Amino acid sequence: MRMNPEPTQSAAAAFLFPLDGRELQIGRDPSCDINLTGVGVSRRHAVVRCDAARPIVLDTGSTCGTSLDGAPVTEAVLRNDSVLTVGVNVLRVYVDAASISFTLLNSGGGDSALDGAVGGVIRIGRAAENDICLPHPMVSRFHAVVKKGVEGLSVVDQGSANATYVNGRSVGTRLLREGDVVHIGPFRFYVTGGEFRRADDISRIRIEAHALGVRLGAKRLLDNVNLTIDPGDFVALLGPSGAGKSTLCKVLSGQLAPTSGRLFMNGFPAAKFGAVFARSMGYVSQQILLRPELTVWETLSDQSLIRLPGDSTERERHCRAAEVLELMELTNRRDARVMNLSGGEARRLHVGVELLASPSVVILDEPLAGLDPGLIGKFMQIFRRISDKGHTLILITHTLERLDLCSRLVYIQAGKMLFSDAPEAICGHFGVSSISQVYERSGVGGVGAEADGRTADTVAALAHAASVSGQELPRRDWGAALRHPLGSLRFFSRQFYALAARYAKVYVRDKRNMLLLMAQTPLITLLLGFVYKASILQFPISFYFCLAVTGIWVGGLDSVREVAVELPLLAREAKCGMNRWAYILARIFVAAALSAAQALLFAVSAVVIFQQLEFSWPLLVLLYAAIFAGNLLGLVVSVCSGSVGRAISTLPIVLIPQIFFSGILVMFEHMAEFGRQISRLTISRPVFGIMKKVFFLDRPLFWHSEWTELFLLCAALISIFWIALRSRTGRGGAV
Repeated sequence: MRMNPEPTQSAAAAFLFPLDGRELQIGRDPSCDINLTGVGVSRRHAVVRCDAARPIVLDTGSTCGTSLDGAPVTEAVLRNDSVLTVGVNVLRVYVDAASISFTLLNSGGGDSALDGAVGGVIRIGRAAENDICLPHPMVSRFHAVVKKGVEGLSVVDQGSANATYVNGRSVGTRLLREGDVVHIGPFRFYVTGGEFRRADDISRIRIEAHALGVRLGAKRLLDNVNLTIDPGDFVALLGPSGAGKSTLCKVLSGQLAPTSGRLFMNGFPAAKFGAVFARSMGYVSQQILLRPELTVWETLSDQSLIRLPGDSTERERHCRAAEVLELMELTNRRDARVMNLSGGEARRLHVGVELLASPSVVILDEPLAGLDPGLIGKFMQIFRRISDKGHTLILITHTLERLDLCSRLVYIQAGKMLFSDAPEAICGHFGVSSISQVYERSGVGGVGAEADGRTADTVAALAHAASVSGQELPRRDWGAALRHPLGSLRFFSRQFYALAARYAKVYVRDKRNMLLLMAQTPLITLLLGFVYKASILQFPISFYFCLAVTGIWVGGLDSVREVAVELPLLAREAKCGMNRWAYILARIFVAAALSAAQALLFAVSAVVIFQQLEFSWPLLVLLYAAIFAGNLLGLVVSVCSGSVGRAISTLPIVLIPQIFFSGILVMFEHMAEFGRQISRLTISRPVFGIMKKVFFLDRPLFWHSEWTELFLLCAALISIFWIALRSRTGRGGAV
């Protein structure tokens, strides 16, 4: 006989079996005799042999292991009143002459009343000093407090990194009413009977799709999809190209709004509560978004500063990075640079970066493409291990190897879901002998016409998704930031330092590129020496004009590729918590350092080649101003262009006016009115103007109106940089 009542506060779940020699399966798979859920429960976790004389439990190679009476075991005898631990589940064992039973003492998240601390205040956060300690990377050390006052309960966010949500909306301070739902990281609380109660130990995400449809004009990308994905499932999405797999994943992750049907997360409508779950969902793109110049450990450390709360300690970040390093089997490659990793190792690191914040759901967009069968098998085993640790994995794949490790296969054809069940059932469902024949039986040939052109339409839909669904990632709570300015400043400064260090390493380690950058100004100065025959006395104005324009051009060439080459990475980092201003200032800081080095080389080489020229601070400062302003111009062109090719093509269009409207070819008073106004938007006009006053009129270096013009132009460029970066990386994420 088997009993499995739903666990409640008053009655624990019980499993009763006769001691008749049978073998019982324990695990997350629904077919198991003792079906358990929760973090750390493998699909088939352990086996119990119901021997009347000597009942034993055997661990079947589970990821997190099995414990008996607090000690890890691989095989052990079950005795009366023993305590068996499977993942987060604790079972009391009772053995008599004829039967054995298991009573579930906890269910990994039952309802529990919370007693307020002294003074009617409940402190919630990751630190042990809190009244409610929530040990998870998405929870800040001191995340929020719940107060009991005259008007009832209220919740106050403590300037947390990932916000506090009430009924799906980010709040600073909010009076709680009966039935309100509060989300703190992946944990869920609710108000009932005037009490603040915990709903789960950890709010794992159950995804339910009901009649989902996506239409774009006459094209139907998804059609009446009904799907339920339980916490800890490992689901593989199969189907021909253009069938709707990526579209379905974008809908499930909140990136794309369905045009029909409804999506629920843990029973809550995603249209309203989407922001609550956004940070709990990881997305691993097919494109590997890593900086090749960094090492494996530097990549994980760098990303932990972005993805973990700002109040996380260095030890916490390093511990989490080390856990991911071990999980992805990259410990022996810790100090290797990304550029020196094999394709499989780079993909594992890419997945590991997404796991740093321990997301409940991880969507993998064709990570197995181009890998050999041996690597595919290894990846599938790693994915299985990740799933066994409690993460839900949704894998888009065209690879058919080792699908037996999945808990479920979903087959999609022309936007319709034709199959959703265990891997062993798919061949019987379609009446074929192998999964590869499913593609033929389901009629791949009929998909082509409808699939054509979907990519562009899907991109258009994604642009429209945020305004339709309201499922944007959480925005910054400025009230909370003002209440806790020091905490916000520390988080900002940490990100700025990490990003500045990243780009300094990128420049220094790319020795060939660094050599070219440093050689630019001496080579150009040498060419100027051939033009002026080592004398600048005959044409001094044109000489200083050449110095000004050369500085601007050199600065622009330094940075025109830098932002465009990593825009996909920046878009993902912005959604995971990267502060855009920290990124912009880090880029400016590194550009300023590079400009200083180039200005010094430029000045020294000019003095060496042109003996009439004396080394002076005005010369050095003005060359630095030209190169630095050119760097800002290049960064703006880079981010506005969106791709490296367009950025390089656009740069000359922006730099050539620096010559035309500088005042060297035609004096400003002789220009057309429209030309004079355009000249005010060029960097060359104020830089060249200061050079003329300093070197010809013997005026002091500062206190010229041109400095104000140059400052305003640089401020305008920084503002355009921020606006363009925000547009390119999406509206979600930190400001």
